[in-house]
Amino acid sequence: MSFTDVSSPVQKPVATGISLGVLKSKSSHTARMTFTATAQQEIFGGSIAGQHFSAQIGRGTDEGKLLLRQDERGGLVATASVKGSVFIRMKAWDLLPEKKVPAEPCELQDTRQDGLLFKLPSWTRPSRQGGKLDQAHG
Repeated sequence: MSFTDVSSPVQKPVATGISLGVLKSKSSHTARMTFTATAQQEIFGGSIAGQHFSAQIGRGTDEGKLLLRQDERGGLVATASVKGSVFIRMKAWDLLPEKKVPAEPCELQDTRQDGLLFKLPSWTRPSRQGGKLDQAHG
């Protein structure tokens, strides 16, 4: 007789209170970053609803990272949602998949003077599993 190992089910990513998903409709393609009430309290010291932000996407060795800054003149606004959470909606950038992607946790990597550095889900990096290149070329 011959046997083969059976692997365990795929584990869901650990919840961090911060997540990123992609929304796709006929008229728009957006990314949505969500912060739970607890995450807002831990990171910002309270609710960020109504506050303005700006964001930059990492390229090259920083691919899969996002730098988020509180910025009075920023075009991104934290919008209140259910149970004290907020979301920041932004135009989807070129490295994101062209289809809707359910939200997955993001990791806060660093709190810097120039903003907050987040490590985004693996599908935000085109060369990773689930990324744009993986979807296009299998």
